[in-house]
Amino acid sequence: MKNIPLSIAASLLMVTTIVIPKPKVFTGEIMDSQCAELGAHGVVNPLKTTRDCTIECVRFGGQYVLYSSTMQMAYGLDDQRRPELFAGGRVEVTGTLNPVTHTIHVLEIRAAGE
Repeated sequence: MKNIPLSIAASLLMVTTIVIPKPKVFTGEIMDSQCAELGAHGVVNPLKTTRDCTIECVRFGGQYVLYSSTMQMAYGLDDQRRPELFAGGRVEVTGTLNPVTHTIHVLEIRAAGE
């Protein structure tokens, strides 16, 4: 009888290690959701910098996203404060991806090494 609680605990430990995704590093550009849909900045006003375009579009209802030009895909970011520091820039985002919503749970953002 003493082995039953131990086997239940071991089973629960195995399940949690399988279910919890490990953090990964995602590389791309911090962009607003509207421009990410188009795959480019400056469609409306080509005179703005990518940073200005991103910040302004977020102020007018967009969301910060990580845009991967190689994958041609935008990933939502659950943290909408930290990305403003890197708006329009290439970054590395460390976090876990929700494959259903394509949203990254952000653990860290840093400028990408060129």
